[in-house]
Amino acid sequence: SINIINKIIKLIKILLICLLFMFVGPSLILLNKYIMKSLDFPYPMFLSAIGLIVSSAFAQLVLSCIPGYVVKHSEIEGYLWYRRVLPVCIAHIITLTYGNLVYLYLDVGLIQMMKSFTPVVIIACLVVTGIDHPSTLTIISIVIISIGTAIACSFSPNSSIYGLFYMFVSLVSEAVRLVLTQFLLKDLKFNVIEGHYVLSRPSSLLLLVLSIVFELPTTNYYTFCRKIINHLDLFLLASFLGLIVNYLSYLVIQETSSLMLKLLSSFRNVFIIFVSVGYYNEAINANEILVM
Repeated sequence: SINIINKIIKLIKILLICLLFMFVGPSLILLNKYIMKSLDFPYPMFLSAIGLIVSSAFAQLVLSCIPGYVVKHSEIEGYLWYRRVLPVCIAHIITLTYGNLVYLYLDVGLIQMMKSFTPVVIIACLVVTGIDHPSTLTIISIVIISIGTAIACSFSPNSSIYGLFYMFVSLVSEAVRLVLTQFLLKDLKFNVIEGHYVLSRPSSLLLLVLSIVFELPTTNYYTFCRKIINHLDLFLLASFLGLIVNYLSYLVIQETSSLMLKLLSSFRNVFIIFVSVGYYNEAINANEILVM
């Protein structure tokens, strides 16, 4: 009976985590789009960096409050850091940068439909790396979803070749990041706080450096700072939501898998699509509705 109670408690915990992830994720997506397009703040690297900086600072604060706590450094020391940590950081940076940049070229609805293709790439990465082996039924279901996504993209009225390219790069890098993160959290037994302590610090630093090198030299610093000051509440909200999404994502991966994370994302994308149609007046045709 104790085992049954523990299983029920764990199931409730997983359901709560998934529900929170389904709610907070779309809020951050729509807010980032608003900041970049409506506020004319086309700096995806900087916008992504502030969320990672907050996540890293939170992990540092939590671990520093635990007396004598030591992160599993032996699993990521020396050359292991370049094999297990650096690839995740690079993939994360590419995902965040191109994932935000694509909102300047494609409609939110089309972007969310294309993200439904990510589970296919994740399955391929899981099989190639040997980290996991999804069932045949799961693979068939994901392939069907992806075929529908391809149909939706082919009929999109507002597609851009640059946007589609950025989206493809973002999908592949995200799949790689999620699979490698799953290895870190589940195979190496890192908890969620440790995961962010190890991964968010180098990712945020590299992303901030790239933003300074590639984004800030082409901007008007006065306008840049004034927009942040005038809309500080929105930037703080984006940072807070980024913190929540980052930790919820790790929790979903730890409790289930990277594939489940993207399946949940595919379901929540339907909500984002309807919001983009109603709020942003984005066009959606009969083929896209059929795919949903």
